[in-house]
Order: sequence, then structure tokens, then C-alpha cells
Amino acid sequence: MNSKMHLLLSLIIFLILFFAQTDSLSVKSSIWTGTSIQQNGEHISYSEAKKIVENNTAAFTTMKKAETNSGFSIAFQIAGGFGMGYTLGGFLRSENSSEVEWWQGAVGLGVGLIGLHFESKAKQNAQKAVDLYNENPSSTSYQFQPQFQFGLGANGIGIGMRF
Repeated sequence: MNSKMHLLLSLIIFLILFFAQTDSLSVKSSIWTGTSIQQNGEHISYSEAKKIVENNTAAFTTMKKAETNSGFSIAFQIAGGFGMGYTLGGFLRSENSSEVEWWQGAVGLGVGLIGLHFESKAKQNAQKAVDLYNENPSSTSYQFQPQFQFGLGANGIGIGMRF
């Protein structure tokens, strides 16, 4: 009986340690997909990242800035893409290039470049927030730390776990 309890306890401790995941975050950037935040290799949204870092005030504030910059980036890039695409579409369907309103394409290009600036700031702020969080994630996030107790109960010897 005693060896079975030791085996069970060893198995429980092994499983807890084996399936424990680190809470480290990373930032990946791509020309096509923009800036993304990853936890344990999986893409997470800015909202999910904010929930993870919410106990670290500096990282949380910086992650909020990154999320705001990303939102502005998307809005400006969509508007800029529309302006350039509308102009290009007008050029392709017109018979004479002098009929095209080229200023719309130039404005679209400028708005798109503003969006790229916001994307750059979003990446910088996300990286800064991730670095602040990764410096000491254990003190800012919940860690599963059970306490095991052996004792006597109504049915004999038992094991209790508090967490």
C-alpha cells in the first residue's frame, strides 16, 4: 500500500512538472502578416497578451500602447490601400491616363505610409512589453504550486492537496 502511494505521488508530481508551461512571450514580424505576439509558439491576440501581462504594470501599459498603435495601423493601411487601389482601377479601365485622378493615389500612398509608421511603433511597443514581462514572469503571473499533506482520515491514511 505504501509503495502504491509513493508511486501515485511521484506520478502526480511528474505530470505537473511535465505539463507545466512557461509563460514567456515573443514577438514575430512579417511583411505580409505584420506584428504578432506568440506564447509557447502559438499566435495570440493583443487582448490575450494584455490579460497575460496585466499583473506587470509597465508591460501592461506598453502592451496597451502597442494594441492602440496596431489598430491605427490597420485603419490607415486599409484607407491607403483603398485610395491606391481606386486610382489603379481607374487607370486600368480608362482609355486615357490623363482622365485618372492621380492625386487620389498619392493621398492613398501617404496614408498607407502613415499606417506603416504606426505598425513600426506597434512592433516596438509590443517588443518592449514582452521584454518587460519576460524579465520576471514568475512574479507577475499565477504559478500552480500545490501543497501535499499526508494524514489520517475516517477511512485510514490519506493524501490531501492544497493549491
